[in-house]
Amino acid sequence: MSFEYRMYKAAVKASGVKQSYVMPTDELVAKSIAAQTSKKNRFTLPENTEEFKFVDFKVLGKYHCVKISRTKKVSKSAILYLYGGGMLMPPSKKYIKYACDMCRETGRDVFFAYYPLCSTHSILTSVQVVFEMYRMMLEEYEPSKIAIYGFASGASLGMSMLLFNNDIEESLPMPGLYIGISPAGLPADEAEYKQMKRLNEKDIEIDVKCMKSVRELLLHNNPDVPGYMIGDYSGNYKGFPESFLFFGQDEVFFAKAEHYKYVMEKAGVRTHLRMRDDMCHCYCVSVKFPEAIEDYDEIINVLKVG
Repeated sequence: MSFEYRMYKAAVKASGVKQSYVMPTDELVAKSIAAQTSKKNRFTLPENTEEFKFVDFKVLGKYHCVKISRTKKVSKSAILYLYGGGMLMPPSKKYIKYACDMCRETGRDVFFAYYPLCSTHSILTSVQVVFEMYRMMLEEYEPSKIAIYGFASGASLGMSMLLFNNDIEESLPMPGLYIGISPAGLPADEAEYKQMKRLNEKDIEIDVKCMKSVRELLLHNNPDVPGYMIGDYSGNYKGFPESFLFFGQDEVFFAKAEHYKYVMEKAGVRTHLRMRDDMCHCYCVSVKFPEAIEDYDEIINVLKVG
């Protein structure tokens, strides 16, 4: 284990982030709304630079989706970028930087999705909004030139959007790629919950004790939320694009890794599963320590266009 990763783990543990979701549902809602309405998290469109141009699209009249493109280069390929925050937290400003890095390193335009959170909506609404963002992208790009990329709850949201596409009558063409880093989800059954509890001691970020409150918020008393949107494997994976999944073996969601691979391959999906020893949740979203380099580079190379 590298010195950088040991320091990162120590800093995360000291931050108390693991306990940040372990609270009653009403307190989680209040925390989420406070974060969304705070001045530092208020939506602002970044200013254009010599390298990047930013354009804000309003999806369904109110949900921001920011297109990041290179100022002097036109791309015929794109990424739908779905950040993670437990479906409760608005995006950190650093995620825009990560998206810009991805735009530069892959040669693709990046669409950064500001999707509705589950403090006020069920996960079904979030999926439907992201689906409309994808529909909008199809007006400009060939489906095979679009990649769905997400981490944590964003990875789950992207997967749920593709399953939703298979669940409706007027489906859209599937994209060319799906990449999910540490897709989050509730335990599908008691056995998976027990596995998450065993992993809980190693996980420095997610506490399995938050699952009950998160479940209530994902559902929001909406009886129409399908099980595949909250963590079971009941969805139809047929026709999925080539998919890459990345999990740290020291995160509670590692309990879901082999299950995802099984149901996807059973449906004929070309699936690549990476499981990194000793790594935490979302370890390769950026390169903060040497252990992330190999998998981050693989993601960039998979997405890179000529």
